[in-house]
Amino acid sequence: MARLKHSVNFFDAKVGFKAARWGGEPVTRLIDDAMCQLFDNSLDGIVITGPDTVITHVNTAYERIVGYPREHLIGKPVSVVKSGKTPPETFTDMWRQLKTSGRWIGELINRRQNGEEWYGFLSITKLVGDDGSVLGYVGIIRDITDRERTERMLVQKLRELAVTQEITVKTLALLSEHKDPDISGHLDR
Repeated sequence: MARLKHSVNFFDAKVGFKAARWGGEPVTRLIDDAMCQLFDNSLDGIVITGPDTVITHVNTAYERIVGYPREHLIGKPVSVVKSGKTPPETFTDMWRQLKTSGRWIGELINRRQNGEEWYGFLSITKLVGDDGSVLGYVGIIRDITDRERTERMLVQKLRELAVTQEITVKTLALLSEHKDPDISGHLDR
């Protein structure tokens, strides 16, 4: 199997893979090769950081999503794409869950290199060494901007429909009251 194009060697990262064999091949090698192919070919962005959340590796999909080239991202904190629009409580919850369970899933509002805001659905996993120390984090992110825009458009249309419905009901009530002055008593019941 081909090695990772971007110099990530998951086997050498020592993130807890145990030596075993499967069909004569060491499982660690199979996992390493599978992880390398997943990293290179994923349609979702993948970012790997050290324990200090400084970026060490990104895949091509992550570059495409954030609009920054790999060279600009490596060595920068993951906050390089932060927009400032994600509520602070989201980050508080994220770090609490990462500390307690080692995982977090949620949505963030980020900013591309060109300044455009984008919505991301992010899953983060804490990487822990055999000694319990934090080796880093792996984030897998999907751009959900189009979905968010569609949801906002639907919410706006529903609000407009509710206003139209309210106006229609009031208009019909006024017309009915005009024809039958006692109708307002019937409507109140």
